[in-house]
Amino acid sequence: CALPIYGATITISGYGGVGLPMDLVNAIIEKKVKDLTVITVAFGIANILIQNGCVRKVITTMPRMKFGRSNMTNVPLAKNLLKDQNIEVELVNQVTIVERLRASASGIGAFYTPVGVGTELAEGKETKLINGVPHVLEYAIRPDFAICRVNTADLLGNVKYEQMFKNVNHEFISAGKVSIVQADQITEPGTFDPDTTGCFVNRLLKTKNKHTVFRTPNLLNQDAGCDSIGKRIAADIPSNSLIELGIGIPWYVANYIDHSKDIIIHTEGVYGVKSVIPDGEPDTLLRGPTSETLSLIPGGHTMTFSDSFKVIMRGLIDVVVLGAFQVDKNGTFANWKIPDSDRPPAVGASMEMAIHSKQVWIAMQHFDPQGRCKIVENCTYPVTARNVVKRIYTELCTLEVTDLGLKVIEIVGEMTHNELETVSNIKLIPKE
Repeated sequence: CALPIYGATITISGYGGVGLPMDLVNAIIEKKVKDLTVITVAFGIANILIQNGCVRKVITTMPRMKFGRSNMTNVPLAKNLLKDQNIEVELVNQVTIVERLRASASGIGAFYTPVGVGTELAEGKETKLINGVPHVLEYAIRPDFAICRVNTADLLGNVKYEQMFKNVNHEFISAGKVSIVQADQITEPGTFDPDTTGCFVNRLLKTKNKHTVFRTPNLLNQDAGCDSIGKRIAADIPSNSLIELGIGIPWYVANYIDHSKDIIIHTEGVYGVKSVIPDGEPDTLLRGPTSETLSLIPGGHTMTFSDSFKVIMRGLIDVVVLGAFQVDKNGTFANWKIPDSDRPPAVGASMEMAIHSKQVWIAMQHFDPQGRCKIVENCTYPVTARNVVKRIYTELCTLEVTDLGLKVIEIVGEMTHNELETVSNIKLIPKE
C-alpha cells in the first residue's frame, strides 16, 4: 500500500484510543517519511510519529496526551517533543478543524464562524459582522493524504463505521486527495449500506490486529474534593436537561446524575452517556473526552463528530460544565492556555460550547498549584469566552455570577463568609 511522501500533509483518524490506524502509522515510521504536517483531533497519534522524527508541524485541538493536574498532565511530552524538537503547532477548535476539512471536500475555500472571535486564536484573521454577530474567517484544509481506520469495508472501497469509529472518519476520508483506509474486515460488495462511498477511498488494506485500542484508566473517584464538586453540581442540574461535560473535574458529575430526571449527557461522538465504566470491566469502544470507557442509557448511541458539533452549535445544550484556570467576577473565564508555562495549550471544543450553551457552569479547584485563587477580578490568562459563566463550583463554595458581582450560594464546611472572602481575595455578596 503506497504511503505518504516526504513533506506531505496528512490527516490521521482516531479518538480516545479508538479507530487509530496503527498499521499505517507503523508503516510510515518504517519507511522513515519526514517533514509531515499531521492533522488530528487528539495528539496521541501525532506523538508516536514525532518521537520517530516524522513530523514538522501538527494541526490539532489537543497538543497533550493526558489532562488534569499533577501526574495526569504529560508536561515532559510537550516540553521535550514540541519545544526541543522545534515542532510547529497550529491550535484549532474542534468544530473548526472538522469544518475546515469538510469544507475542502465540498469545494468551499473558506467560511466564517463565530467560534474563537475575541480570543487569541482569532488574532490576525479577518472578521466580519453577520446578522449582528462577529465571525472570523477560516480557510479550508485539503490534505494530501487521509490515513483512517474503519470497522468494515468492501472490495469497492465502501466503508462502515460502528461505535466510536464514526468520529471524524467521513470528513477525513472525503477531504483527502488520496485516502488510505485500514479496515478491520473486508467483505464482498453489497453486504452492508455504507457510511462513506467507495469513490472517496483510493487504497485499502486489512488490519493486522483489530483489537489494538488504547484505554485510559478511570481516574474518577481518586480525588475526594473533585468528587464532592461533581456531586453538588449533579444535584443542581434541572430535570429534562441536555448537558455537556468538559475535560477533568466536570466528568465527576457523571457519577451522580439521576437519570430518572431525564438528564441526558452528550459528549463528542456519544449521545446519552450513562456512566464511566470501572477499570477491569469489558471495553465498549465508547470514550469520554479523556478516553474513559463509557456505558449508554437506553436509547443512547454514537454519532459522527460533525453531528455532535451540530448539537452544540445549534444551542441545544442546556448546561455545559467546564473546567477553568481563571474565572472573573463578570463571568469571563480562561481554560485553554497558561502563559509562560510548560503546560501545552489545549482548546478542544470549549469555546464553541461556552458561546452556544444556554448555561455555562465552571467546576474547578479553588486554588492553582501555586496557591493562588482562581477566582479573580479580571482574567489575566488568554480568554476562552467573555461574560458567559453563570455558576462557579469549587471545593470551598458555590458562587453565582450576577450583575452586582459574585454571590455566595453555598459555603462548604465550617468556613465563614469573611474567611471565604479573605482566602479568595475578592469581594463576595453574602448568601441570603
